[in-house]
Order: sequence, then structure tokens, then C-alpha cells
Amino acid sequence: MNVFYSPNVHTGGGAALQKELLNVSEINGKTIFLLDERFDLTTLKALDKRIVKCAPTLLGRIKAELLLRKQSKTCDKVLCFHSLPPLFAVDSEVEVFFQNVNILTPSALKNAPMRIRVKNMLERYILLFFSKRVSKFIVQSELVKELLVSNAKIDEHKVLVFPFCGVADAGLQNIQCRKDQLLYVADGSAHKNHLRLVKAWVFLAKKGFFPKLVLTLGERDSLLWEKISFYIKKHNLNIENVGYIGRDEVFELYKVSRALIFPSFNESFGLPLLEAAASKLPILAAELDFVREVCAPVETFNPYSELSIARSIARFMGYKIDCLKVNTAESFCDEFLLKNKFMIVTES
Repeated sequence: MNVFYSPNVHTGGGAALQKELLNVSEINGKTIFLLDERFDLTTLKALDKRIVKCAPTLLGRIKAELLLRKQSKTCDKVLCFHSLPPLFAVDSEVEVFFQNVNILTPSALKNAPMRIRVKNMLERYILLFFSKRVSKFIVQSELVKELLVSNAKIDEHKVLVFPFCGVADAGLQNIQCRKDQLLYVADGSAHKNHLRLVKAWVFLAKKGFFPKLVLTLGERDSLLWEKISFYIKKHNLNIENVGYIGRDEVFELYKVSRALIFPSFNESFGLPLLEAAASKLPILAAELDFVREVCAPVETFNPYSELSIARSIARFMGYKIDCLKVNTAESFCDEFLLKNKFMIVTES
């Protein structure tokens, strides 16, 4: 018997991967699942699994850790799917599926709320302090392995690169005619870079271009959506938020979108990139290593520059945005000196 321990995993790519694992029927009766109570179980194919729900509170987390310690006494292995080792020592082998790269790259969250940055700092200390309890770290890419080895000082022989997802059976062959809209599949975490993407839409609007952007922000991202709504109203932007949606609905959006745009500047894997590539959907993404590991984007940009993002969209959509016109010294004098009858004064 094994224990699958996954507190705090309930949205985003981590939740999508977790659903894929829980839908593998062969693990029925062989694994105990300790899951975040916010994780949606309704779309699972089979529920004949031993599932214990963990409350997303400090007390709930401590209870889950104590239960994990108790269960480990009769189990062969503990697989921690939330990127961290157990807080308490356990009696069985411990493996960690590491995907939260923000833990080791705190600069990616410099604009996040204080509580998120404090939580990230605590998680980094837990990883660094208790990593010796882990027999193996499992990661999705060579880039994340390098991050663990260099930033967390993990022995490279303890890190296994094993990428997986459920794209192979997603039924992506029947791609329909796509509309002129761009899609961004992401929650509202700070490193997802939504506001800079919206400011790129503002730049395009000022040039007279109004492409459609579809977002997938859930209820927990209501404050971010309020900020985006301000830009939408002020600049008449063509941006729609369909809310948090299931994976089947995401694939339907792939079918009717012209491209996926992905301005995130920090990912362990970037599941939408892999899904879009499998869909033969063009990808516009940041020029970063994690992007190149999983796909070949048709356009890239500097994720820290809304102008760079906007220009990549313009290139892809065929919008004509003129380059900067460079004047001569004579025209400068005509405009600012001679026309206004200024006297040129020089020091001898």
C-alpha cells in the first residue's frame, strides 16, 4: 500500500495532472489519497479509491501531516505531489513530485500579495530543511532538475526527469475552423503575468486594433478581474473571461481559437503549451527556456514588456505597426530652434 499526499493542490496544471493520475484504474485498492478538500472529484472516472480530504487551514494541514505519519507505518511509499517533503518524519520511503518552481525562484512573485510571498518563503525553508528525508525527486523537465540541483543543493542522482500528461488520449484530431481570437489558459497567480498581457491589449487598442482575448480566471481571481475590467471599460478592449472551466471545455476553446498566448514567466512544465502543441494550435509565448523545452512557438516576446508582447501579437495577426521614424538634425533645428526663433547659445 502507498500514500498519495497532495495538500494544497486543487487548481491549475497540478490539479489537471492529479486528475489524470486518479483516473488510472490500476491504482485502485493500492493507494490511499490524502487530498485538498477543494480539489474537484466530480469528473473522476472511478471513485472506489480510499480518499481522505484535508482542510486548507493551518490546523487542517497539521492534522493531515499527523495522519500521513500514522499511515506511513503500514505503507511502503509516500508520494508527495505538492512539491514538499512531509513536515514530520515518516517510516516509509518518501518521493516528491516537484512542480512549484516559484519556491526556488521567489523573484517571480515580487508583485504578489504579501501573504503569498510569506507562504512561498516558508515553503522554501521546508524544502531546504527537510529535503534529506526524500529518497527521490520527480520533475517534468531538465530545467526544473537543474533548478533543484543548483538552488536547493539536491544531489542530481536523486532527481528523476519523468514528464507526463493526458494529451495523448485527448481526442485533438478534429480541429474545427478557428476564429480570430487568442486564448490564455491560466489562473490568476502573479507569475502568470495577466496585467502586462492586458496592457499589451491597451497598446494595440491605441493603434486601432482590437483582437479578442479569452481568459479562464476563476472566482478566487476576482480582484485581478476587477483590475482587468477597469482597462476593458477604459479602452474598450475585446477581452472575455469564461471563468474556471474543466479540461474538456479547455480543449473546446483550443478548437475555436486562432492561437494560444502564454506570457507566464515561470513554469515547471506549462501544461497548456503541451496541449496547444498537440492540438496543432499556434503558440505565442515568452522567450524562456521552459517554453522551448515543450514547444516551438510561432512568435516569442519579452514577458516583462507589454510593448514586446503587443508587437508579437501584431506580427502574428498581420497588423501593421510602423517603426519609429528617425528625423535629421536639420529637421530638429527646423522644429525646435528655427521655427520658434530661438537663439542657439554655445559656451566657448
